Amino acid sequence: VSSSQIRRSRSEGMRWKCEKRQKPVLFLILSRLMIVPYSSVIFYNTEKQVLIQDRRNLWRDDKEWSFFGGRAEGNETPLETAIREIEEEIHIRLQPEDLAYLGRVVRESVLEWRTTEGSVFIASWKPEYDDVFVVLEWAWSEWVTLEEMRQRKTYDAQFVMVGFAEIFFSQNA
Repeated sequence: VSSSQIRRSRSEGMRWKCEKRQKPVLFLILSRLMIVPYSSVIFYNTEKQVLIQDRRNLWRDDKEWSFFGGRAEGNETPLETAIREIEEEIHIRLQPEDLAYLGRVVRESVLEWRTTEGSVFIASWKPEYDDVFVVLEWAWSEWVTLEEMRQRKTYDAQFVMVGFAEIFFSQNA
């Protein structure tokens, strides 16, 4: 995502919006009717590597790698969504104080007639997680550097999340 494709709005903290091209008016109306909230969690270790998962066979295209997380259910808050998704996907029960909020990613999809709004959190990997960690959803996970994550096949929103992690690491060195 080039800097010209990203608009940063201070009014909502760190909010990034990926913009590709002008959207048809009908899309703009319908996409606002279908807003899909989700939460993602970026785990990092002492070497500032991040944990990613292989989601092949989940999406219809060739986008394979992502951070952990998923869609909100019912009236869940973004924090509740993040905690539930991590427990479902990798069997780790996080506490609210384990997570730091990084920002929000908005992605409009012309093909799917919807807008996804993701809340992004970050959490330090604790040694005790090694005893219970198991990938319950999808095929594989691995630790990579932020630069290695940029080389993976993924959606623009994941690259924006990498940017959030870079800012977090620079401010918490």
